[in-house]
Amino acid sequence: MEKSVILKIFLSLCLIVFLLGACDCGDDDDDDDHIPVDDDDDDTADDDDTTDDDDDDTVDDDMLDDDTVGPENIELVDGGGIAGYGRNIAVAPDGTRYVTAINARDLWLFSAASGKSWEKTKLSWGASLPLVGVNAAGVTTIVFRELEGPLFLLHNEQGDWEKEFVFAAEDNEDIVDYDFALDAQGNVWVGVYTDTGRVIVAVREDGQWQTHQAYDHYDYETRGIRLAVDDQGIAHMVIDCGVYLTGAGESWSAEYVPYALFPRYVDLALDDAGRPHIVSEMTYGYFTYVTGWWDIVKDGDQWTRDQVWAEWNVTVPWVFAVDSGDDGNPVLALKDSAYRLRTYEYDGGEWALGSISDDAIHAKNLALDVVADEVHLSYNDNEAKSLNYAMVDGDNWTETTLDSMAILDDERARPTILLDDGGDVHLIYLCLDEQKYSLRHAYRTAKGWMIEHVADADLHSSHAAALDASGNPVVAFMRDDGDGYDFWITRKVSDVWIEERIYEGDYYRGVNLHLDALGHAHLCGCDGDYSNGDLIYLTDAGGEWAAEIVDADIDYTETCDILLDAEGAPVIAYGKSTDLLLRWQFYLVRKQGEAWTTIFDDPTYYAGEKPSLLLDADGYLHAAYEVWLAHDKFRLRYTTDRSGEWATILVDEPLANVAQPSLALDGEGQVHVVYLNFGKGNLKHAWPDGDAWAYEILDPVGAVGWHPSALIDGDGVLHVGYTGHQALWYLHQDLND
Repeated sequence: MEKSVILKIFLSLCLIVFLLGACDCGDDDDDDDHIPVDDDDDDTADDDDTTDDDDDDTVDDDMLDDDTVGPENIELVDGGGIAGYGRNIAVAPDGTRYVTAINARDLWLFSAASGKSWEKTKLSWGASLPLVGVNAAGVTTIVFRELEGPLFLLHNEQGDWEKEFVFAAEDNEDIVDYDFALDAQGNVWVGVYTDTGRVIVAVREDGQWQTHQAYDHYDYETRGIRLAVDDQGIAHMVIDCGVYLTGAGESWSAEYVPYALFPRYVDLALDDAGRPHIVSEMTYGYFTYVTGWWDIVKDGDQWTRDQVWAEWNVTVPWVFAVDSGDDGNPVLALKDSAYRLRTYEYDGGEWALGSISDDAIHAKNLALDVVADEVHLSYNDNEAKSLNYAMVDGDNWTETTLDSMAILDDERARPTILLDDGGDVHLIYLCLDEQKYSLRHAYRTAKGWMIEHVADADLHSSHAAALDASGNPVVAFMRDDGDGYDFWITRKVSDVWIEERIYEGDYYRGVNLHLDALGHAHLCGCDGDYSNGDLIYLTDAGGEWAAEIVDADIDYTETCDILLDAEGAPVIAYGKSTDLLLRWQFYLVRKQGEAWTTIFDDPTYYAGEKPSLLLDADGYLHAAYEVWLAHDKFRLRYTTDRSGEWATILVDEPLANVAQPSLALDGEGQVHVVYLNFGKGNLKHAWPDGDAWAYEILDPVGAVGWHPSALIDGDGVLHVGYTGHQALWYLHQDLND
């Protein structure tokens, strides 16, 4: 690697470390690590915050059946695979095994009695992150998140499934993570961490809910919370900034966990003496690979740590889970660098290797439950694309595939939505089919969605699409055939897709496509690696394909957008990095004669990723793009020359992560922007309303809205294609209502 590239990477990492800052965690175990917790009335819920188990909080079977059906204006197009999360496995006293999972936002419960086959039951629509447990009486409890964020509980105490409200975040607050546990009496405990730094504990005892605030301290690095309850009814929690909490009711204490520097992911279990074991990855800095796992134990007032397992530069970090067995000994399961699953048991004050899987398992979302010396695991096999169950008894591994996973990658599918003159909707997107990536075309008919293969592709195949004058799709994409990423175009002619290689490149980045009135193609994309790229413009308007460099001063660009203005000149929107610190800036360039001229730029650092560009009926340009701030906060900006001069407007902030905007114009020339509200995990719609912007949530279910593609038809109906929950979705909404 060239020295200049190494220098750029080094300086970029230094800048990011400076911006992010160090995690505010303790590094020793003296008394100064204890954090005072205010136990006054303001830290606990008042009477109005206590949720009773009255009739309004439960639903009968008929109501539960209604919960399994989604809104009529949201349609599943393709994909939708099974995925498990967190503590999603439990074994009942009679040996029945339960695994919860999400399939295209549907909540499913897989169950198998001892010696019986697995069955599955659909319990709810619009759910995410389902956690499951079974008490000593065999009552199954599931805690999950619904729609925009409230937590709910499902249980079968009376035989039928009943649903109860657990917790909802306050205004301008969101749930970051949650966990739950069952105590020795079968009571349900739910611990919640919010993005304002609050830790809320909700306890269900004798059918009544009591809610208390246990902690209030914001740390932007915190991603998760883990909860366990001991035999005395005392809760133990750890949030992965390294804060340990213990208590019950209105009385809580908090302290920093020593040794837990940069503990990006942690888990928690109690041993037979009631001591907390906090398992954390071993790192020596924010950017280093995991080197193994620590077990950090509190015994009285003292913290100690033990190395469970270590391997330098593990490239498969934070795939692990820990739980306490029937004998009170914690058991740890993890994935090593050979992609094998390992189990370790804590016994007699030491960790000992239990068993290693025979084959490599590309596991994600690992969970375990330990019953009678048997280790029960659930996990997603990322290679086989399946949800799996494994039972480990000694050295014997018994594995079962419960269901298939998705063929769609939410981040890489990147759909383009098109609407033909007959009103039929078309979607072009990338998918994984039988371990091979391909581009697909989905089109909506009276019989439902029809899907066809467009072209072979690979993991990094950037793509874009448009309709020709006959209503047939034209798809531009990049594909590596062994000698670098080349530009390709494929057209559907008489139901046959015809491919053509139009430019031989070295690398890939962000292709986009525009067809003019004569059917000629105009493309933009980046050719080159991360340190030396060129923005390329290609067209066949001259009768044969011609390529030219628009901007040779690019270290890196992710995506671009292109159109022809009112005079027929190509205009390209893109963000680029040109300095040693890889800072982004946003540019709009136009071809004037033989030269490309900048017509607008936003000098704000880290501006311009994933732009969307439109031309209105009066010939004015509109662009929307992301602006990144420190601490993973994003703004969504919009700019236009409609007034005769360029004006830049803030649409929405702060967004917790990428926005990926898509612009659309209605029949009145009003601009609309549809985008991913990543922090809330939903699909959002904004439009100007007087001097301000109006907003609405189009799809509120968590973990949806990736790479939306939007347009508005002549009747004022908004059409959006997007991904979420490993599936492709289509949404339509009448803006006249």
